[in-house]
Amino acid sequence: MEKRVLIAALICSLFLAWYSQAVMKVPAPKSSPVQVPSAPSPGPTHEQHTPTIPTLSKTEPVIQLESQQLILEVGKESGAIRHVTLKRFRDAIGSKPIRFGHEAPILSLIGWQQGAQVHFAAASNTQAEFDVVEESINYHILYKLDPINSLLTIELTSENPLPDRFQLLLVWNKGDGLSDQHNRLEASLATAPQHGKQVYSRISGPFRKEKSVPRGTTILSLADRYFCLSARPETGHLGVTFLPSQSGTIAASASLVTASSGAEPARCAIDAYFGPRGHTYLERVGFGNAFQVGFLGHIGLALLWVLGGIAKLTKNYGIAIVLFSALVTCVTAPFTLLGYRSMKRIQELKPQVDEIMTKFKGDLQRANREVFALYKKHRVSPLGGCLPLLLQMPIFIALLAAISHDIELRGKSFLWIDDLSLPDRVATLPMTLPLLGADLNLLPIIMAFAMFLQSRLTQKGMPTDKSNPAAALMSGPLMSILFGIMFYQFPAGLVLYWLTNSLISVAWYKLAS
Repeated sequence: MEKRVLIAALICSLFLAWYSQAVMKVPAPKSSPVQVPSAPSPGPTHEQHTPTIPTLSKTEPVIQLESQQLILEVGKESGAIRHVTLKRFRDAIGSKPIRFGHEAPILSLIGWQQGAQVHFAAASNTQAEFDVVEESINYHILYKLDPINSLLTIELTSENPLPDRFQLLLVWNKGDGLSDQHNRLEASLATAPQHGKQVYSRISGPFRKEKSVPRGTTILSLADRYFCLSARPETGHLGVTFLPSQSGTIAASASLVTASSGAEPARCAIDAYFGPRGHTYLERVGFGNAFQVGFLGHIGLALLWVLGGIAKLTKNYGIAIVLFSALVTCVTAPFTLLGYRSMKRIQELKPQVDEIMTKFKGDLQRANREVFALYKKHRVSPLGGCLPLLLQMPIFIALLAAISHDIELRGKSFLWIDDLSLPDRVATLPMTLPLLGADLNLLPIIMAFAMFLQSRLTQKGMPTDKSNPAAALMSGPLMSILFGIMFYQFPAGLVLYWLTNSLISVAWYKLAS
């Protein structure tokens, strides 16, 4: 019994440590506004340098490119992408399509030498062309928007050899008016595969000072919780430097190595994706490697596929989550019943355990050896009661990895829950509580109470070690309280899943009895 409690406590502690890193991570300090020039500095330079973030003119005329997914606003004088509108997704209020972009360009080719001139050349519904004129060399820029997918191709060509490197400026801002705790900005860098395995780095922003990363990046992504900007050179790699930026934005300079350097005529190209950061959306346009998925992540994606299928039938994601949880609980039922029956057999051995504990009252080690010898004789394991939890935790973590950035749950309501992808805040507390914050979330409290009732039912009649009050406490309300704290800031959809699982597990326990 003591080992079972200690293992449960260890699992809980490890989960709590992971939870504090994955969910309760303190956002990076907010940076002060950066003093930047009022316009970008044109002209390619042969010397590598770190650019500043330009502030674009509010009166600059724009060219609008439009596809089935996107609306891009390109500055007619700067040649920079000023704003991006995702036509299929609404803002937090839900009144109009979500729009990205502020004072700085979202994406632009930068590094032009002083004195260079950017001239608008031509435009259509999905293309815009610019000429950059310098004293020694001329460049042609083509923005080509995919008419169906959320993909933009930028082609840079010249009749003369290109310099070894050009620099891209990427700036991304939060798409929803959510707090930093629920909508952190971050960057993902995918580097060239080593021995067939992609290497990833994940960095939280924004940044107070410049931060360079090793060269070799093949895909650079700037993201908030649900949406991202991902850039990938057609050939070669990027050297990335993260730049100081204003609060609510994350910015990076990407030095593009031009593989066509020295060719006549010279050409290099970059593909850029604007849209949801969900794996399905990214894979659709060839950016499936932009973010690390991992083994549990792939399991989570498979589970989300099942959940999405149920949601199509029920027309409500809340009902779908309840049915999905019931389905998972039924699939794992044989192992759950095995664990509960093991617990039941331990309950039947309680009188003999009590006799052993009384007989060897002064020798706790001898008593424990005799108790485990008794369990071995009757082929029961005190760890059997942990089996349902051990089975459910990998499934839950896989769902957490997949749901945390799943656009499909965004804005979906159920009962009093306004958004299943966020905690179900019902009120604001007059003070900020440690770990819990300043919001009153009702669903985790209900879940903790349900888990407490479940533990009372399953622990009823179980032998306890009265000489170990810590073990008795862990077997009592403390475990439910810890899980309530851990789940407090989780998406309401995940808490609803676990609550349903706890309630159905009680029914399975009654069946096992």
